[in-house]
Amino acid sequence: QNLTIAARIWGQHKESQNEPGQAAKIYLDILRMGQALEHGACTDMLRGITIERIGLRSLKVVASKLSREQRRETARELKLLNTRIAFEEVMRREDYLIAVQNRTVFRQLLLRYRWDEMLQEFYANARAKHEQIREDIASAAAEISPEPDPDFKAGG
Repeated sequence: QNLTIAARIWGQHKESQNEPGQAAKIYLDILRMGQALEHGACTDMLRGITIERIGLRSLKVVASKLSREQRRETARELKLLNTRIAFEEVMRREDYLIAVQNRTVFRQLLLRYRWDEMLQEFYANARAKHEQIREDIASAAAEISPEPDPDFKAGG
């Protein structure tokens, strides 16, 4: 997260230098960093979402200073970034991690049984955060550039 904080400070510096387009690119990079972390187990995904939120908050602040074309490009990048791995894939990775760390079947069953309620609540909250960041990014893209982008095709 130190890299995230440094990048955000660099983006704020670019804003103070009246370079909102450069700041927006830095904030989009922060979102990319968060998404790169998401490709692990559940705790990795949650750390990634925290980083994405830092980039998204900063991006919303600078958005009003962007030109029309910069807003359109930023919204397009947000839409492209919003194609994340499914939560079910995160859970498959989580199960794999548990299996690797607890090699005996007995220990795996004991871990699942003993912490079942607590884990179920944790995973339900993680799923909710996974869905919420997707909605927040889509909403931010619509706010930043409410005009439809005729060149944008989702998924390609």
